[in-house]
Amino acid sequence: IKTYVESKKGVYMRYSDDFIIILPYEDEHEIEAYKKLFFSYVGSMKDLIHLQKEKTSCYIYKDNAIYEDGVLSQISYLGFIFDGNNKKIRPRAITRYYSRMRRKAHTIGRRNWTSPTGRHISAKNLYRIYSENRKRQTFINYAKKAKQLLALNDREADALIKRHKHKIAMAIKEAQITNNEGE
Repeated sequence: IKTYVESKKGVYMRYSDDFIIILPYEDEHEIEAYKKLFFSYVGSMKDLIHLQKEKTSCYIYKDNAIYEDGVLSQISYLGFIFDGNNKKIRPRAITRYYSRMRRKAHTIGRRNWTSPTGRHISAKNLYRIYSENRKRQTFINYAKKAKQLLALNDREADALIKRHKHKIAMAIKEAQITNNEGE
């Protein structure tokens, strides 16, 4: 498949079991021919390759927009979305980051900043895990690197990068207030 795609001056990208194929085309008939050839090849592989129909899509890129079955759409691939013009971190990933960080802060607050073994838990732990960290990869490191490498134009990721320490401080404050009200 990779060899065929490259022979057509296309792009084949794969990460584990996720892959994307980008092929140039002159008219709609070429698209149908590509799809027929690709699915025929995969079908000939019998049990070696299994495509999940619900995760298999064909998109058309035209006039800086993405279409699926004639409807304006976007491509979601490896945690990013592309609408034909903008590249962004998938919003669900950012929401998940905030949710986990707040849950951790509240758990620490409920335990009155003490670990199950009785040791004091510092707020530094939250910052170490949920802020930029030179010693280990965090979501903030990931977002910064993605912004740089992929030239993301993503206001949500920009806000996350710029204000994550403030959000951590707010989560800690919430946890303290919640814990004090519970006493």
